[in-house]
Amino acid sequence: MNSCTRSFSTAAIASTMLLACSAQAQWTVTSLQPAGVSGSTFIDGGIDGKLSGRVSVGSQMHAAYWDLAAGTFVDLHSTGSYSFANAAGGGVQGGSVGVRAAMWTGTPGSFIDLHPAGYTSSQVNAISGDLQVGMAGPRAGFWNGSAASWVDLNPITATNSMAYAAYGNMQGGSANFAGRQCAGVWSGTPESFVDHSPPTAKYSLIIGMYEDAKGGFVIPSGTNKRAAYWPPQQTQWVNFHPASYQQSEIHALAEGVQVGWVANSEVFEASLWFSTAASRVDLHAMLPAGSQTSSANAVWIADNTLYVAGFGGGGSVPMQARLWSLPLPCPADFDGSGFVDTDDYDAFVQAFEAGTDDADFDESGFVDTDDFDAFAEAFEAGC
Repeated sequence: MNSCTRSFSTAAIASTMLLACSAQAQWTVTSLQPAGVSGSTFIDGGIDGKLSGRVSVGSQMHAAYWDLAAGTFVDLHSTGSYSFANAAGGGVQGGSVGVRAAMWTGTPGSFIDLHPAGYTSSQVNAISGDLQVGMAGPRAGFWNGSAASWVDLNPITATNSMAYAAYGNMQGGSANFAGRQCAGVWSGTPESFVDHSPPTAKYSLIIGMYEDAKGGFVIPSGTNKRAAYWPPQQTQWVNFHPASYQQSEIHALAEGVQVGWVANSEVFEASLWFSTAASRVDLHAMLPAGSQTSSANAVWIADNTLYVAGFGGGGSVPMQARLWSLPLPCPADFDGSGFVDTDDYDAFVQAFEAGTDDADFDESGFVDTDDFDAFAEAFEAGC
């Protein structure tokens, strides 16, 4: 699958929200259980249909990799008693073998031990470009393909830190200052850490990133997590937690979309949001009847379709890797009629001349000739 490179208009995103919230029948849920695998399978990360996770083999947990475009599944485990694959991107998978950070490039034999000297444990949690982002002991950091390349991101005044997310040259996670675990973002150095934590929160963490938007959780007080969204170019969080649940988290983001879970007691339910707390879509409800737990851990847009990957099952339903998919409105269908015709062109011209938000077709924050060119290209391409 190829990533969608054309932005969706505000009208298209709004139409998608309406479709997703009011017509669950439009969604398709597919089991990604590999042929011949009888154990439980879990997807924990990935992008663009290249997904990382775990497969239960007997009493062991094995790192695993799915490539949906190629239709392949690979058990990455080659050594040690257990392994995990937490992230995938650019043909690389990252995680851990035992308590040692690991990376692969699609086969068990490609395993590279990333564990840096002097630490008792390490793991890769995210991948961006040539970098593998994660932790060694109680310190956030990243690698560039070898154990010796480890870069320590722990801020000088922090007692510990964690890195769970990456996008471009940014790394996301948290650092502990004077007993407060503070969500924040680095750009490659310890001193670059930018605090994103609410001033009174005891604990916060960034788990996923897309461009300059971030997701994770905040614990304002007590012990219950609240799904947290940091909009682009903002360090103040938005509370996405639904009032009828005890806890929630955001794990991954795409353009205008966030995914994760909400929970009561030990029952976790995969969920999706369209950048507002009120827009939550219950993905768990789309699983086979009797499913007891689920989580959404990856999201991407390709070929005018929204994809969400994670896992779900439990009880009488096998625990399996799952893929949710939803057709998106065509970007050129500006008036949301379901067709691309001259009415769409006229509607866009009217919005462009009025300078309304809908005319910001490339979502740059400005209405200018780039928007007109982008819409004209989409209109000519059709759907």
